Amino acid sequence: GYFGEWEQYRTEGVRAAATGGLTYTFAYSDNDTATIGAEYHYNPYGYDDARVYPWLILNGDFQAFYLGQHYGAAYALLAGPGSWDDTSFAASTLVNVSDGSGLTRLDISQRVLTYLSVELFGQVHYGTRGGEFRFEVDQPATAFPTGEVLPAINVPAPVFSIGASVRLTL
Repeated sequence: GYFGEWEQYRTEGVRAAATGGLTYTFAYSDNDTATIGAEYHYNPYGYDDARVYPWLILNGDFQAFYLGQHYGAAYALLAGPGSWDDTSFAASTLVNVSDGSGLTRLDISQRVLTYLSVELFGQVHYGTRGGEFRFEVDQPATAFPTGEVLPAINVPAPVFSIGASVRLTL
């Protein structure tokens, strides 16, 4: 169980976080370009053990994308490739290196009217079960000395997510 394993504390002092990345845009035809990039982020306040995440949720301290100490990302963008001037494709991967979880995502955006776009995405979650990007909880019911009982909590790890949106650009 998670209870009795963790205690809350606050760090003191100032620590520096750092983010760095590289981006490269190149022409692959006379009228088309592609952009690729990679980034790294260091978070000195992050955790190196995913088992603390449920405790952070229960205490209101869970802050997605700031849980791990080390993150890596890579992406590629094709905006209006070939004769598809109203379509964009973006592929990206984000990894919480500290807990070994990640996700890879494909986004497609299609402008259907001058100010209106339809956007679709699909993403795959992988890596360590219980990690930030493949989060799961399997906590049995817990009885406290006060007589209170926390019911069992079971949240299975995601495998795949899809989504859609409509964007109005004014």
